[in-house]
Amino acid sequence: MTPPFRYETRVFVADTNCFGTVYFARYFEWQGRAREVFFRAVLPNFQELMEAGYRLLTVEASMRYAKELRLFEALTIAIDVVELKEASVVLRLAFLRDQEEPVGLGHQRLVLTDRDGRPTPIPEEIRLRLQAHLALNGRAC
Repeated sequence: MTPPFRYETRVFVADTNCFGTVYFARYFEWQGRAREVFFRAVLPNFQELMEAGYRLLTVEASMRYAKELRLFEALTIAIDVVELKEASVVLRLAFLRDQEEPVGLGHQRLVLTDRDGRPTPIPEEIRLRLQAHLALNGRAC
């Protein structure tokens, strides 16, 4: 198993609300950005797959908030795969302050579809690359 993929960023003024903490919806934006960087790093042909008409659609997204983040704090999002099925994958996104203190936990379920929006099996090459990021307690079906 490969260690979780890590995406690094920082909290900026645009990320905060009037109370000086991160606005709750920003975590979903960070999930999306971290996920795109994860796929670009893990799946070298990801862009070609999208250009061929395949789509990776988010069908579920969740976020559990544990602690608040403030302006200029360092944020790491650690991503691993917790479930891999024929046409779908579930990602776990751990939000960490200063690379280690948990501040939140997100999940995303994504489905691979063809150009007509029908679920389609994840190609074997992609499945193998995603399996390398399967968490210890994850499931591959």
